[in-house]
Amino acid sequence: MVDTKKDVKKTTTKKVTPSKTKVKKVEEVVKQTPDNNDVIALLMKQIADLQNQMNQSKVETVKEEATTKPTSKKATFQSIRNEEITLKRVAGGMGVVMYKDKKTGDEFVWREIGDTEYVTGDIMKRMGDKFLKTPWLKIMDNNDAIDIFNLRSLYDDIELIENVDKIIDMDDSKIYEIINRLSNEYKQVLSTNVMGKVSSGELSNINVIRKFERLLGKEFLI
Repeated sequence: MVDTKKDVKKTTTKKVTPSKTKVKKVEEVVKQTPDNNDVIALLMKQIADLQNQMNQSKVETVKEEATTKPTSKKATFQSIRNEEITLKRVAGGMGVVMYKDKKTGDEFVWREIGDTEYVTGDIMKRMGDKFLKTPWLKIMDNNDAIDIFNLRSLYDDIELIENVDKIIDMDDSKIYEIINRLSNEYKQVLSTNVMGKVSSGELSNINVIRKFERLLGKEFLI
């Protein structure tokens, strides 16, 4: 009789447990691998850093442009002191206009309307209001000189008195304001222009003519 117990091998299930070394390595891999929230946070941080870099670059560019961009400076007398400025004869009625500079001895003559002389800013300063604020001479094509010698307002008024039509419709108070700040020479020019309009028939409105007579103290109707 065969003893079957000896031939039958006992089969058992062996429970496999990972070694401590393997478990430790797996934990390290898990720790090093970020989850979805960590990935999103990392991307957002990178985007924010990139945006900051771009903004900083823009600020530096603006600063550089502001530094290199030339600024417009207000003209000063020193900037035109040795510059030649055109003075033109623009009105007649008083013969030859002449100026002799006491410092340099240079002589400048304007015989007729349209005559021009080139005068430095330094000489023009010595000429003074006696020449610059009379109707005979006018600075041409030099805005800096016009502003430096405070002639802007005067030249605006000249445009009005040279064209009577521009002031006909003004209020009496406005015309009086203009006339009041004119030199006697310019008042005479305005009176001459008004008389010319009346004589030629271009100005025939009695009310307007009487207004000019009242404001200028002249009689234009004989």
